[in-house]
Amino acid sequence: MGRVWYVFKKALAMDYREMYKTIKKVQSKTGLGFLKILVDVFHCGIKYGAGYTDYFLLALHSIPEKLRGTYITRRINEKYINDLNMREYWDNVDDKIKFNTIYAAYLNREWLDLSSIEPTQFESFLQGRKKIVAKTVHGTGGLEVSIIELTGTDIQRLYHELMNKKQTLVEEFIVQHPKMNELYGNSVNTLRVITILGRSGSVNVVFAALRIGHCAQVDNLHSGGMLAIVDLSSGKVMDPAADRAGELFICHPETGTNIVGFEVPFFKDAIKLVKSAAVVTKELRYVGWDVAFGSEGPVIIEANHMPGYDAYQGTCYLGDKRGVKERFDLAINS
Repeated sequence: MGRVWYVFKKALAMDYREMYKTIKKVQSKTGLGFLKILVDVFHCGIKYGAGYTDYFLLALHSIPEKLRGTYITRRINEKYINDLNMREYWDNVDDKIKFNTIYAAYLNREWLDLSSIEPTQFESFLQGRKKIVAKTVHGTGGLEVSIIELTGTDIQRLYHELMNKKQTLVEEFIVQHPKMNELYGNSVNTLRVITILGRSGSVNVVFAALRIGHCAQVDNLHSGGMLAIVDLSSGKVMDPAADRAGELFICHPETGTNIVGFEVPFFKDAIKLVKSAAVVTKELRYVGWDVAFGSEGPVIIEANHMPGYDAYQGTCYLGDKRGVKERFDLAINS
């Protein structure tokens, strides 16, 4: 009954124009008939909780029926979030000011909340700095994040601009590790790590991926970036990176640096840092962490109580076409 009610609610809220466009994309890519795809989309929605966006991004049209149940879909991810993350604690990571306060020991950088200080304190914070990062408190996907060059800047004007834009979180700019800079220097490239606290309280790292900027100052997929799976035992990228459109990259298209074989600096330290942070709020058992790398080690940038699930289940990453649901379920029950 719960599954039927879920599908009914999603059907009422569905954007049927976007669903049509998505099916046409699948049709263009595969040559399959529109009606056949439409029927399969609804089948996957009812049986596996996959939305039409899931159907496209996870390439479910190419996945054998016996393996479709191994994928984390929208419905399954929502269940993980609701079962594992207590709603009253979501803001511990979603509110960036609150996150920086609670997880201060893991940030390794200075920051200010403009809404709680005087303009003169802002001026003092900027002294000796060439760049800062300004964020809104609840921005997601790399949106509403600005990297600001301070040379020749009118400080009072900047203060009022940031307040008007509600970019009240101001942070020290991270000078990333030289190896990360060689990969792509126009953004801070981060490691996305997903942790799950098992029933016994054990911290399980179930997934890690390197997010790499491309033609932008941020590394998010939604902003043109790319993602490469990192082997948890070695800290190396073993396969090509992929962007949101599914295009594969063996080398970075702008820098020419090899992505396949790239070894993440301080990888073991990053995993240790994240596992330590994962137990600070034990009411949040399923969290995505973004880690940057300075010359002296890893720093946590932010966390998310609602980790994405589609990017690391693309067929370009899963040679055997088996999803990661089994791995996540084992971690949950550990």
